[in-house]
Amino acid sequence: MSKHFTLDKFEEEASGRRNVFADESKDANRIFWEHVCRTNSCAFLYGSDLTGTACSEDAGKWNLEKFSNDSLLGMIRSSGDPDICGVNLPMLYVGHAFSMFGWHIEDNALYSLNYMHKGSAKTWYGVPGHEAQKLEKLAKSLFEQKDDLSCRLYQKLSMISPNLLLDAGIPVYELVQRPGEFVITMPRSYHSGFSHGFNVGEAVNFALPEWIPYG
Repeated sequence: MSKHFTLDKFEEEASGRRNVFADESKDANRIFWEHVCRTNSCAFLYGSDLTGTACSEDAGKWNLEKFSNDSLLGMIRSSGDPDICGVNLPMLYVGHAFSMFGWHIEDNALYSLNYMHKGSAKTWYGVPGHEAQKLEKLAKSLFEQKDDLSCRLYQKLSMISPNLLLDAGIPVYELVQRPGEFVITMPRSYHSGFSHGFNVGEAVNFALPEWIPYG
């Protein structure tokens, strides 16, 4: 279901909801998974894949669009091909408490640069790129009776507990991103996560020479 909000109205909607993550003395990771397991669902609003940027033009090298086009992806623009939203053009992500993004890798196994402009923290999980096939094998065993695996992973529809991955011998790393911080994901590195409350993030892809074998 789609709804239309201004950013202020979205923040107002978020502040009107009980935020179970508000007490930072409690483990957000435990709260999230206990809630998911207890209810078997999560109701939340998430403004995802919104074309645009909140970076000012004078942000210099940390203007995400400039950063992407200073990488190998700049050849897309110099060759006259159209810009690609979410690849060499940034996208914005506006979250609520429990807004989640399922396990996925970036298009064409690119790097990604993710910046948080403001709001509550966001928990990220990451699996190294060389372990990607193990995660895909586990996901297939979990979801093969439900629907197409590639569709679920491509559309970020699958949340798998880090404990399940660890039990399967797949290393998982966790970090908490706060306003003013960047998160970089590596080629073929599966990642997922959730927001602790209202926040505004921005992301773009980029490519280094080391990416070429993946691409």
